[in-house]
Amino acid sequence: MDIKEIQELVVANSERYSKKHNIKIDLNWLLLKLMEENGEFANALLIYTKKCRPEKFVDSGTAKENLSSELIDIFTTIVLLADSLDIDILSSLNKKVLEKGRKYLKSQE
Repeated sequence: MDIKEIQELVVANSERYSKKHNIKIDLNWLLLKLMEENGEFANALLIYTKKCRPEKFVDSGTAKENLSSELIDIFTTIVLLADSLDIDILSSLNKKVLEKGRKYLKSQE
């Protein structure tokens, strides 16, 4: 699976969500959703690292699963933002990060 297929499926899922909950997914909604998901990830990370109130503690497997789920919510929201703004994720990632990573790895050989 490549990033274009992932983006297509994420967009399809958001269309399903939009219809199911009668929500217009636009840039304002996506920005608010990203902020919400960041907060949920932060909360999950506090629980995972046991830096929260003891009554929120859960077993490590559940904590890791919740952390993973919240991180994916952030990722999918970013994918939707990129789609809404007509940003080529792979090209942008390549220019911003991957080329530098490749150069660094090559320098370490």
